[in-house]
Amino acid sequence: MKDMRIQPSTRGLLLGLTETGKSTAARVLIDDWRSRPERTFTLIADTKPRFRADRELDGRPTSLSGRYRHDDWGDESIPGSIVIPLNDPVAEIRMAKQLRCNCVIAQISKRNAANIMKVSHSIEAAYDTRRRGEFLLVYTDELNNFFRNMPRAAADPIVQLITSGAERHSAFLGAAQRPSWISIEAMESMTYLMWFKSTYHEDIKKLRSMDIPANAKPPDDYYQFYFFNRKTRRHGKAQFTVRKPNGYRGQPGQHQGQAQRR
Repeated sequence: MKDMRIQPSTRGLLLGLTETGKSTAARVLIDDWRSRPERTFTLIADTKPRFRADRELDGRPTSLSGRYRHDDWGDESIPGSIVIPLNDPVAEIRMAKQLRCNCVIAQISKRNAANIMKVSHSIEAAYDTRRRGEFLLVYTDELNNFFRNMPRAAADPIVQLITSGAERHSAFLGAAQRPSWISIEAMESMTYLMWFKSTYHEDIKKLRSMDIPANAKPPDDYYQFYFFNRKTRRHGKAQFTVRKPNGYRGQPGQHQGQAQRR
């Protein structure tokens, strides 16, 4: 975990097929980031959607507001998180901080250009409203939604954060099934890779821009991944151990819906 911890200068990519462990890894890393003694702030750009917020911006628990009453997707709610309505992201993020919230979820239920742009504006707002001495982490649950068949403006805040965020104590972490749609400018600035099960050998060419070792390749099993840190040059294979509610320790590849991260 020491090698994998997100640092303020991290620009990371979680890569792999659906249900191979990317969201599990993201939750572990986000929880670790939020648990640190330093003042941190996290924006989750949730375009699937995948994550459940704990509260509305007006203070109501989402369990009472009924936001997720018709949904059977997603993980457990993120403690202390607030979902913002995306009408005025700058004002909404500032209000969340006034409420002593250090995790905001920018979430949409329908993926279209207009809604993706709203989430993109929230990423820009989080970057622009970062307070002095505050460490910012932006996580995008499906990075390709901002690059594939979208106006360039949708990806601009992400590219800015990836290429210049380290100078402003800002970290970035994005998940994607494939890197082919991500811009070269963004890929060349990535410093961190967790590469889960993948069947697309042509993706290796795009990942070479991250300066990964020539013999790098993803594992064949679920919940296993190849790890690479461009700054420390640490690399190798690792895996998650998942624990079922009954205490049984499952093996990688078992259904993750009931799993708890350890």
